[in-house]
Amino acid sequence: MSDQTSHTRASLLFDGPVDLDFISLVHELHRVFRNIAVEFDETAVAEGSHALFISEGMILRVALSDQPVDPDALRQAQRPLQPKVSIAIVDALLDDVSQKVEVSVQPGQGRVLPERTRLAACYHVVRHMLRRHEASLVLWHQTETLFTAEEFENPLALGAPQPRRPERSAARRASRRPAGFGATSKVAGFQSAHMAVNENHQRLDDDMADAMSAARERLHEEADFADAEERLRNSRAEIFDASLLDSARETASRPRAEIGRIEQISVYLMTISIMLLWFPVGIAMLIYNVLRGENLNATARAMAITSVGIGVSSLIGSGALQGLV
Repeated sequence: MSDQTSHTRASLLFDGPVDLDFISLVHELHRVFRNIAVEFDETAVAEGSHALFISEGMILRVALSDQPVDPDALRQAQRPLQPKVSIAIVDALLDDVSQKVEVSVQPGQGRVLPERTRLAACYHVVRHMLRRHEASLVLWHQTETLFTAEEFENPLALGAPQPRRPERSAARRASRRPAGFGATSKVAGFQSAHMAVNENHQRLDDDMADAMSAARERLHEEADFADAEERLRNSRAEIFDASLLDSARETASRPRAEIGRIEQISVYLMTISIMLLWFPVGIAMLIYNVLRGENLNATARAMAITSVGIGVSSLIGSGALQGLV
């Protein structure tokens, strides 16, 4: 087995010096390996240089590379089938690349693990590094494909690269790759290993979205019902309270009707007549009309009652009433 087929490698490209804390990185990657059910027997750290994970089936190494970065060589790499970034932007990023971190996985000295397991370990380490550090690009050596950090999040994109320079890149790969070397068979195992993980993540995301949507709809329905009850209660209170208050307010604040000049003269003439007929009643009506305003109806009633009273008292005094009875 050739070195190219037995090693799984990826290069993270940075636009400046990378300050890696390998001790912290080891602890973080142990959690990543537990999530994908990969175990290592030994761990070695060379501070400022590399971290090494060793088991019977594989040896994984994360190291700072001291080799100079050649942007022109990287420009010959392929691009994903559905890139999210244009080639012009990738070229601009390549101009700023000055440092790279190598992630490599090779078979161990004991039992032989399936190649998809090594691909999975390499992929998850690279993705974890992308989330912790701001790498500009990733070169996936299995297919000689250049990814941005966002493009590398999709494992299915690793299996269908697109040449950046179809004619020149095809000629260079045909001249330097050994016979029998192909990317499709390698990535097929990698895709099948991660399809279940991707499907589980999608299913969990869909379930969470459905649950959140149902909860939001329930809250909206409860809020609408409460608002409807509150509006109905307020409307009922406004209807009854407004009718009672308005009627009382209109009754209390209704202004007295102004009487005309002729009515005023009539009131005072009748008052004077009452005073002539029966002075106490007449003076009382005069005070009432002055203080409360001229009231034609009240004055007329008072005059009528006074006249009836005077007439009755006259009949009694003369004895005519007794004779009539």
